[in-house]
Amino acid sequence: MSDDSEGAWWKTLGFGLLCLGISVVLYYFFTDLETNGGHGRIHWVIALIYNFAGKWVACGVVAFFGLVLTWMGIEEFRANQ
Repeated sequence: MSDDSEGAWWKTLGFGLLCLGISVVLYYFFTDLETNGGHGRIHWVIALIYNFAGKWVACGVVAFFGLVLTWMGIEEFRANQ
């Protein structure tokens, strides 16, 4: 097994961008639920945050993690240059 720690910046960046995309999907999912009064399945942690604080906070938490991971991936890339 090789040590891939120096080339893993793209994984961190990718997961960050994925989290940002998920936050956008969550926003539209919650908007659809509020507009149409439907129901859907969602992870219990996200549902708990949504029930206590609303869709902006639930989406903001996921987006925050996405921004932090994206920033970490960029910093890892710069460190390896």
